[in-house]
Amino acid sequence: MVGQGLLPGDLVADRFRIVRRLGQGGMGAVYEIVHEVTLHRRALKLLHAEWAQRADAVERFLREASAAGRIGNPHIVETFDAGRLASGEPYLVMELLDGRNLADELADKGVMPLGELVEIMKQACEGVQAAHDAGIVHRDLKPENFFVVERDGGPFLKLLDFGISKFLPRSPLDRGTVGGGTMGTPLYMSPEHLRGVADLDGRSDVYALGVILYECAVGMHPYPSEELPTLIAKVLEGAPRPSMLELRPGLPVGLTEIIDRAMARDRDERIPTARALGLELAALKLDASQAKGSPASLARTQVAPRRPARVETPAAVAVTPGATAVTPGAVAVTPGPSTRRPASPRTVRWPTAGEARRRSDAARGRQRAAAAGSQAASRPCAPGPWHRPG
Repeated sequence: MVGQGLLPGDLVADRFRIVRRLGQGGMGAVYEIVHEVTLHRRALKLLHAEWAQRADAVERFLREASAAGRIGNPHIVETFDAGRLASGEPYLVMELLDGRNLADELADKGVMPLGELVEIMKQACEGVQAAHDAGIVHRDLKPENFFVVERDGGPFLKLLDFGISKFLPRSPLDRGTVGGGTMGTPLYMSPEHLRGVADLDGRSDVYALGVILYECAVGMHPYPSEELPTLIAKVLEGAPRPSMLELRPGLPVGLTEIIDRAMARDRDERIPTARALGLELAALKLDASQAKGSPASLARTQVAPRRPARVETPAAVAVTPGATAVTPGAVAVTPGPSTRRPASPRTVRWPTAGEARRRSDAARGRQRAAAAGSQAASRPCAPGPWHRPG
């Protein structure tokens, strides 16, 4: 039962010395470690003891190690070791990263400079295509899972969290490692993903890449909505999206056309592969002002809720007029004056857009007050070496 209480100096698995805790999530924690013999500095990812009793949670946790080894691409976070501690908690030893995730970059900048955005997304396409070539669909691509480090004087992308990836069959005898179910982050899920189709393929990840491109280019989600049923209905219907050219005048028309085709509701009409999407981005011609520009007037553009909790259901999300329902044991949304769900061990609730904005405004107010009181207002430093907890 050590996963939630490791302290600097503790020795884990007889060879990993804890340096510090980098972060903690609902399912696990991540620590910076140094190997006692090789002195390599790594990230140790631990699953909390209570989750270690669940076979499905352990399977998803260890799938990340399998995915990294199976893909073998520089844009995938490398996994060096995996196993269980004497106390039973599963662990992964992973590459230690020093940088920020794309969600934090976007929150700071409002919109991304196009040159930087195109470069990051080309790399994302390369990593995603490598996963697809290895028979793996990520299923949870989003800005939080895009980690940007600096390499050779420029941004270098690392893709995180293959814990809910789908391993596609490589032969008629290979049924994969993931059963049915709808898992992911609704804001970035494709229509077919939301419907829970059995033959989900790489085109679903292409859709998510299109959503991320849209959001980073104009500073808001293509389907701004405060409620899950509305969001799902818009995605499934292929509802019209706010005009990118109105939200960010001067945006290259070629880029908007690429995004529209990446987000086509019918996957047969979508850009077919992540490789093809990356090649189209590489072919874009940006002038100097477009490549570097991030107009101040566009900064802090209203952003729709971007960080809903991951939704996991044992069957497809079904949309019916006036309501969205999922099977028992999953998140349930029903019509009525309020769709906010009480917390329980079997339900997950995330803040609405209004709540998220109010929390953000309150946090900024506290920061300004603290800065004024200390007469030392300064922008917080970027996070140090970090790896996202599970």
